[in-house]
Parts: sequence; C-alpha cells; structure tokens
Amino acid sequence: MQTLNFNHKALTIPNCWTINRNNFVNLEPDNHFDIDLVAHNFVEDVFQATWNKYIIDLGFYGNYDDNRKGFFKLYVIKGDFLQGTLYETFISRSTNDIKNRLDMYLDIIPKNLLENVQGFTYGDLTENSLIDFHVYSAINNVQLNLTDSELEKLSESIVRDK
Repeated sequence: MQTLNFNHKALTIPNCWTINRNNFVNLEPDNHFDIDLVAHNFVEDVFQATWNKYIIDLGFYGNYDDNRKGFFKLYVIKGDFLQGTLYETFISRSTNDIKNRLDMYLDIIPKNLLENVQGFTYGDLTENSLIDFHVYSAINNVQLNLTDSELEKLSESIVRDK
C-alpha cells in the first residue's frame, strides 16, 4: 500500500533530551488526503523524549480509520508509566497546539522549573492512575474529565471523505 510522507513538525529540542521516537509530522488530522495514505501518521506512538527521570510522550488516540476520529494526547511525567508524578495530560487535534506544549516542556524541564511544582502522584498500588484525567496541568492548575459525548465531539473530524 502506498503512503504519503511528510516533514517532521519543527520542534525546539535542547541537546540534553534523548529522542526515543519522533513520528510527529506536519500534518493535521483534518486534511483532504485519502485516509489510507495518511493513517500511519495517527497512531499511539508518535513522539517520546526523555531527560533524567522525565518522559514526554505523545500519541494519537481514537480510530483515525473511522472518518478521521481521534486526538493527540500528550503526557509529561516524572518516573514511569506505572508509578510517578504526572505534570500534564493535554489533548488536542491541532498539531500547533501540541507543538507549543511540547516546546514549552522541552525547554522548562531541563531548567528544573518543574521541581517546585506539585504534580499528580499516581502508582500501580493506589487508586490513582494516569487515566484519571483527560486534561490535567500542574502548571495551570487544571483537572478535567470529559464526558463521553465531549470526548466524541473532540475526536470528530470536520473533514469528510469525498
């Protein structure tokens, strides 16, 4: 099957970060390309970077093959995905919104600007988990759980196939 390739989204990444994966491309989910040619860009494993104990992880969640549904979800954590501290869970369909959040965290974490911010502590032995919040920001003091209909509306594309 043929696929289309796009340039990586331009991120400002300080040299101290280890980039484990970068499949974050300059392509919006709402586009006019044939779904079969671009769906490989909208998968769970899009971008991951690490520095010391911090992880920045970005994925696309939802069924893109089903009428371009889904959204990007960004996690910023200290520790790992089983136990640690959550600083950000951010969802959006806009690559520019995601880029801005990524650039911010890629910049401020190595400057130790999160050290005095109290994030959400979670772990595999507690009731708290990463999925407790759809949107969470320790920096902006936001904790938000969306309803199923709000999540569905967010995941819907404004572009319809021809």
